[in-house]
Amino acid sequence: MINNERSVIAPSAIAKKESVGVSSIVNMSSDYDSNPGNSGYHEFNSNLDDDEVYIWGVGIKQAVDPDSLIPTYTHNNRYNQKRFKLLCSFILAELASDYEEHELNDVTVVTGVPSQEVGTKEAEEFKRFLQQKHLVTRNGVQRMINVTDVRITEQPLGTLLNEYMNDSGQIHKELMTSTVTVIDFGAGTTIMDTFKNLKRLDTDHRHI
Repeated sequence: MINNERSVIAPSAIAKKESVGVSSIVNMSSDYDSNPGNSGYHEFNSNLDDDEVYIWGVGIKQAVDPDSLIPTYTHNNRYNQKRFKLLCSFILAELASDYEEHELNDVTVVTGVPSQEVGTKEAEEFKRFLQQKHLVTRNGVQRMINVTDVRITEQPLGTLLNEYMNDSGQIHKELMTSTVTVIDFGAGTTIMDTFKNLKRLDTDHRHI
């Protein structure tokens, strides 16, 4: 199912709600907007951590002190880290907010991992985590997201599809017959992949 309403580009860091602080002006000024969504972030609570409310969104870096940001990217055992799983749950809840509840009963997730991790045990563990029912509350509204199918691709392939695939899911015919090299600069890693006819060439791969 493709939704044309919006895209979300946000940092891969989360923070505890308490990090935002409190303001006495909230009850004094009609101009003060306490709605978290209008501040560039939303409040989330996941069944992965029932006792804690977190915030995440495009404006999270402006909402809290840098020392309060909780990074979710790690080099060791990333897919089993609770903070990484929380971020994934929050992303699912954010995307789910665009849909009706009955549309969340059969959800397909397409995501990317570093090219060298495709088909590995770690990628399979990540897939198992995603492919289940996720109970997440966003801004006080609880949703059940039933992920029934997960498709994992190489991260650089996502760049190609972003450039060559339209909103209807159609891929430009030029990409089907072209040879393209993509350099992906990530958090702590640089990946260079070459695709020919949409297939990755193992002989032209670099991971730094």
